[in-house]
Amino acid sequence: MLDRPDTPHRVLGSTGMVTLGRWSYGLFIWHLAALAMVFPVIGNVSPSPAGCRRFLVLTLIFGFAIAAVSYALVESPCREALRRWEKRGKQPAETPQVIDAEADAIAP
Repeated sequence: MLDRPDTPHRVLGSTGMVTLGRWSYGLFIWHLAALAMVFPVIGNVSPSPAGCRRFLVLTLIFGFAIAAVSYALVESPCREALRRWEKRGKQPAETPQVIDAEADAIAP
């Protein structure tokens, strides 16, 4: 989208951005759990910008921590298992030997 398909983007292709991209689905899944952990820590969130920033930062820290663990323990092993399963299904099956009855009858 940002450049030719064969050239990696210098910012989005960096190690940090690729890692955040891997964890982004986990953040989407686990952000409510992170919110549930942050509310008791902070208590009532003040409507001031400083209170909202603190709430956002803590939510992102807890959320990305849970997302990283989720990626390492669930997503990555499941992806590897799926690759192995698909690779096993694509292996060519052994061809059965065809018995030629006429050739056997003619041979002495």
